[in-house]
Amino acid sequence: MMKASRIRHKKPIAGSPYTPYRETGMSGFGHYLWWVFCMDTNEKIIEEWLRLCRNQFTITNIPFKVFGPKGGSNYSNIDILSVDTKGNFYDYEVKFRSEYLISATDVKEYIEQLNRKERAEKIFQIIGKIKYKKIFIATKIMFGKKQEKINDFLLIFKKENIEVLFFEDVIADLIKAVNLKGRYDSQMLQIIRLLKKYSFINTNLN
Repeated sequence: MMKASRIRHKKPIAGSPYTPYRETGMSGFGHYLWWVFCMDTNEKIIEEWLRLCRNQFTITNIPFKVFGPKGGSNYSNIDILSVDTKGNFYDYEVKFRSEYLISATDVKEYIEQLNRKERAEKIFQIIGKIKYKKIFIATKIMFGKKQEKINDFLLIFKKENIEVLFFEDVIADLIKAVNLKGRYDSQMLQIIRLLKKYSFINTNLN
């Protein structure tokens, strides 16, 4: 039986957040590798959008080791790290939930993920800089329907210098950017092109 980790895993594939991969029988870095091979389509959407619409070069699923308050350790990851044509760097944390409503506690945890010391050290190891922009991408439904609550959550992120973007806006932007006469090596962009060509998706998105 796999021993539960003392650190709560942020994206369990199976089981509880403390035993996220118990069906695999793996431990340590093997956990992380299993998660990587289960490709996150949501992050792929963001990656394609960054490349096509924002002219950014991306690196995805960057692992780094995290340590708990009692000395335990586990692996986390940076969803997407990117750089634009002006040399500006970006750290993206991607969360897709179609029904789940976040709480103030969830917001605190997301901010802690982006502000982890180990995460910053890993990014510095890659880009050699301490200055980069932190961006949190989620679905609008996660923030609830009350505008006052949405504004409160957005303000909390803003105070931490974290920009918030929404999947709904990203997807609409990506669909608009795909050219019907374009040629794409990306399977995802090619699928979007074909769906647009044969009018299976609405191309008049606001």
